[in-house]
Amino acid sequence: MTFRTLLLRNLAYHWRSLLAVACGAAVGATVLTGSLIVGDSMRASLRDLTLDRLGGVDCALAAGRFFREQLAAEIGHHKSVRAAPAILLRGSAVHGTTGTRAGQVNVLGVDPRFWDLAVSPSDSWNAQDAIRNAKPDHVVLNETLARDLGARAGDDVLLRFENSSAVPRESVMG
Repeated sequence: MTFRTLLLRNLAYHWRSLLAVACGAAVGATVLTGSLIVGDSMRASLRDLTLDRLGGVDCALAAGRFFREQLAAEIGHHKSVRAAPAILLRGSAVHGTTGTRAGQVNVLGVDPRFWDLAVSPSDSWNAQDAIRNAKPDHVVLNETLARDLGARAGDDVLLRFENSSAVPRESVMG
C-alpha cells in the first residue's frame, strides 16, 4: 500500500467529518473577516465623528484649578495658533418657573473666541448666530437639556455648580 492509496482511502472513509470541519473553518473565517471589517469601519466612523465634534481644536489645557484668561492670548501669540479660554464645570440646571431639574450638566463658560474654534465659518449651523450674539448674562441650552427642562427662549434657568476650592470636598475641612 502506498501513501497515496492510504490518503485516498482515508478521505473516502472520513469524508463526512472532513466536510464538516472544512465548512466550520470556512464559516469561522468568514465571521472573523466580517468582524474585522465591521470593527475597522466602526473605528473609522467614530474617529470621523470625534474629529467633527472637535472642530478646530487641536489641543486643550485642562487643569484642576483656574488660570489666567490672558494665557490663551499669550499661547495664541507665541505659537501662532488660535486659542480661547473656557471654564468647564459640572452642575445642575433648574427651570425658573416650573422648578424642573436636570443634574450632571456640563456648564461651559466661554466667550466668542471659543465658538471660532468650535464651528468653522462654512458650517450652516442654525444656532450659531444665537450663540455668537448671546449677552453675557444669558445662557444657551442645548436641545436635549432644553427638552428635559421644558425651557423655551426667554425662560429663566438657574445654573448651580460647586465653588472651586483648594481644599478637597471629601476632606474634614472641606
